[in-house]
Amino acid sequence: MKHLDPGASPQEWFGNELRKLRLEHGLSAKALGRLVQVSDDMILSIEKGKYPSCRHDVAQRLDDVLRTGGLFDRAWPMVFGNRDADKKQADADKARATSATRTAVPSNARRRTRDAPPGFEEREGISGPASPAC
Repeated sequence: MKHLDPGASPQEWFGNELRKLRLEHGLSAKALGRLVQVSDDMILSIEKGKYPSCRHDVAQRLDDVLRTGGLFDRAWPMVFGNRDADKKQADADKARATSATRTAVPSNARRRTRDAPPGFEEREGISGPASPAC
């Protein structure tokens, strides 16, 4: 069994508390996993501080099963909540970058319509023959 240093990181603190409470209730990781509806591997990973982003509803179910009075629910934002916010920010940044790479065509730009014959262009939503170059 890995020795945890609860002061090493919020995840290790969370894992240490989970392991301590699980053992106090006489539950194996497999039994707790069944009660919380997750795998025993997930329980063990959380206990080791190696599970990167425990879902909030899992923390709430751990509270219910282990009768903690809401310990994991209250700790979740400090332990895993920032990762969720970081992921949302990264997703927003990625979406912004993707939309920025899709360069908009200026409204006065001329483009040839797909099925139009050469010399037939579309400008500002009006289709017609291309105007002669000056």
